Amino acid sequence: MNVIIGTLGMVSASSVIHSINVITGSVCSLLGKIRVTKHVYEKEIQETLIKTDIGTTLLLLGALMKEIKTEKEPVLLALRNLQNIIADIDCELKEIYEKIQYNAELQFLTNWRSHDFKENIKNLLIKVEVLEKRRAFLFETVKLFLHE
Repeated sequence: MNVIIGTLGMVSASSVIHSINVITGSVCSLLGKIRVTKHVYEKEIQETLIKTDIGTTLLLLGALMKEIKTEKEPVLLALRNLQNIIADIDCELKEIYEKIQYNAELQFLTNWRSHDFKENIKNLLIKVEVLEKRRAFLFETVKLFLHE
């Protein structure tokens, strides 16, 4: 833990927020690519994306984070944790998109050879739940330092 906190001292909130916004751009790009697929097997994915509203949540979060003006270690730690879960969501969406691409290329025996998305959807829902918890934690942490 000391190593992590010591390392955080060298990183500014603005650089972490910038990194989060870059990852958010990747997530939004993937969401756009996934949403335009029209295969039957992606119906559950589409429903999950609508239900979780990941893109809008991340864009709003990015806009709100630009207003963070403190460099306190607890805030930096909360930002880093948020950055990590957004990166995890990005990786999950990349895996989903790669599976969609693979499935789209199949011509024969597609029922046997195509990828299933149940595990990805389960993982994505868990990660979105963690994102919400970390977002709430960040906002609570920032409130502690508002009046300094």
